[in-house]
Amino acid sequence: MARKILMGQKEIKRSQILVRVKSGEMTLSEATKQLQISYRQAQRVYARYLEEGEAGLLHRNQGKASNNRIGADKKERALRAYEERYADFGPTLAAEHLMKSEGIEVSKEALRQWLVEAGLWRQKRRKNRYRSRRERRESFGELVQFDGSHHDWFEGRRGKCCLMNMVDDATGQTFSMLFEQETTEAVMRVMWDWIERHGIPQAVYCDRKNAFVSNREASVEEQLAGVEPKCTSIVIT
Repeated sequence: MARKILMGQKEIKRSQILVRVKSGEMTLSEATKQLQISYRQAQRVYARYLEEGEAGLLHRNQGKASNNRIGADKKERALRAYEERYADFGPTLAAEHLMKSEGIEVSKEALRQWLVEAGLWRQKRRKNRYRSRRERRESFGELVQFDGSHHDWFEGRRGKCCLMNMVDDATGQTFSMLFEQETTEAVMRVMWDWIERHGIPQAVYCDRKNAFVSNREASVEEQLAGVEPKCTSIVIT
């Protein structure tokens, strides 16, 4: 059965020009001006015309379903299957079942987007954890915070060291000293200097770090009582 050829105005015009080239009425170089294509492209078009006739002038995808149509069909099938059988599934699990049970291959992200567009899935927004802002203490010395900051404080002129810093919670007044490491000795020296300058604070706050945590083994009494070895490095009055 002969293939039915459906030619548009573009293909008809090309056919009329190439007929004249084939008959010798014009050269291919002259035909390129009327075809409005490059000479190299004209060579390819003319070669297909000589080999296949007018059928060679048709677009290669003529008679085939477009990728857009194929994609739309798959999307429709996936959404229908989801609504009928997997409506209580999330996109990830649904994509697995669509592939395994329905033979529809679609990524979980593409399926998620289709479901959202169709109103079948609502993206869950991550809720930021609410953090209440603590009010600062009213008077100097009520609370002093301190911490150690490891950094290249000398900008490469020597090795890294640790800046031990104390800050009053009410006023923001600070006191700092540099040490090789963040050790218990460093903590006690900074705290002692603070006390000599400003007196003993009512409370001291610090992060739970190795310098402030006892790493000794529990004594027999502590083991029998089921308690951890107590830290003796933090001074809080």
